[in-house]
Amino acid sequence: MSDASTPSTLKGEIDAGATGDKVAASDPSAAPLGTDSEAGGTRATAGEASTTRGLEGQRRAAENTDPARTRSVTSDPLGLPILLALAAAALLGLALWLLLT
Repeated sequence: MSDASTPSTLKGEIDAGATGDKVAASDPSAAPLGTDSEAGGTRATAGEASTTRGLEGQRRAAENTDPARTRSVTSDPLGLPILLALAAAALLGLALWLLLT
């Protein structure tokens, strides 16, 4: 990543895939990064862009190391069988209820 921290350089790094947010591809947007503050008459400073870059890096690092965010029911060896057993029990219960009513 470059040392010059501005919203446009940060957007360029995001589009290039250098920040780890996404794959390298152009990302057209209705309001590109930084235009809200410019329209309000307060341009983002280099320090604000640098802070944003640092916070995004910390957020991504936390997301990549949090096991709760990387696991799903189907990735657990017993998760899918348990889910299927619960679904079968629910269907059996529904069928019995329909038969008895």
